[in-house]
Amino acid sequence: MTQTVADEPTAAVVKRQLRPKQKNDPRYVAAARELRDRYLDEVNSGRFLLSGNEKYDVSRAIAGPPQAATLPLLPAA
Repeated sequence: MTQTVADEPTAAVVKRQLRPKQKNDPRYVAAARELRDRYLDEVNSGRFLLSGNEKYDVSRAIAGPPQAATLPLLPAA
């Protein structure tokens, strides 16, 4: 098979154009850092307890089978 001119990649197609870097607003960056610092101060002080281990706590006792809900019987008409 012979190659045609249309089969060859051109320099414009091969070179990828880079997007311009996005610049974040410094006010938002400072506000996010302040919120993060306040959050960490509260957590590290022991005021709030973070708990995320319950889902995978294998030593947790399982409460038995669920009880079937009983509905009150209606009086016969």
